[in-house]
Amino acid sequence: MELAGIFNTAIGSSNIGDQIIMDASLHQVTDLLKNTQLIHFSSHDPLLYHSLKLQREVKANILCGTNCLSSHMFLRPAWAVNAFTVFFIKPVIPIGVGWGAYQGDPDVYTKWLLKKGLTKTGVISVRDEYTKSKLATCGINNTLNTGCPTMWNLSEEHCDSIPEQKSAKVIYTLTDYARDIEADAYSIDTLLKNYEQVYIWIQGSRDLQYLQQLLNEKTHLKNSNIKLIPPSLKQYDAFLESNQVDYVGTRLHGGIRALQHSKRTLIIGVDNRAKEKEKDFGLPVIYRENIQGLEEQINRHGKTQIRLPVDQINEFKASLKDTFSAGRPPLEYTAV
Repeated sequence: MELAGIFNTAIGSSNIGDQIIMDASLHQVTDLLKNTQLIHFSSHDPLLYHSLKLQREVKANILCGTNCLSSHMFLRPAWAVNAFTVFFIKPVIPIGVGWGAYQGDPDVYTKWLLKKGLTKTGVISVRDEYTKSKLATCGINNTLNTGCPTMWNLSEEHCDSIPEQKSAKVIYTLTDYARDIEADAYSIDTLLKNYEQVYIWIQGSRDLQYLQQLLNEKTHLKNSNIKLIPPSLKQYDAFLESNQVDYVGTRLHGGIRALQHSKRTLIIGVDNRAKEKEKDFGLPVIYRENIQGLEEQINRHGKTQIRLPVDQINEFKASLKDTFSAGRPPLEYTAV
């Protein structure tokens, strides 16, 4: 039986967005590799003795989409592979991975590390053209821009189920590592004026701390009509399932999760991820530097239209399936 390693970005992460990424990635991988056993490794921590021993048994690894690549992998290793462990891990097949920020050219170490660690025979799935271009500068060209697996089910039929008009309630999110008190307070003010009820979902471990700072500085918001959704993906899903609500916020995957639940969504772009997805796939995004246009955007009626790169997604899926196309087992698996 073939084994696949899974570099799991949700292990050891304080950002629930990583759980959203893994939920979508594992849904796709398990659907494609029904007869392959998956062994999970943390993407955030360097592999130690037991994990490196298990690497002998896997045929290849799947690195699930996240901000795991950068131009300086020695200084900021969001994916904790290094010059030692890269010699002991099996080839890595990224699925929907992205470059962590707008940066200059990759350094010599990064180029060597990625060329050494990433698959040379299979197809690499990246989340946007920017990441694809960065890998090209490393001499890695077996890439396809598939977008993030969290978007792969946002088909035209699915988008048709998303309301075209504003709801009475809205979910807002903020981002602790991308703080802008003035712009974020303006966002909340605008939502309070345009919705009957504003909810805030806490996606990151320090988002609540940032919200408290914001409320301390903008005291007029303290007694406003705001309620919190607990920091749990299960409870966020339950809220989305049981409420007719819009999503407007800075958390990219909080917004994509809302889209998965057929909720009208507007993501406030604070980094390269949302901006590149808007450019490549038409993800509904307003840049935070243009936040003065928020009221017009949320009151605009219109259909959600996501441009999925269907051919690239299917080509990557076929390549991944071929990588783990082992011979027939001694007995037939039961169809489930």
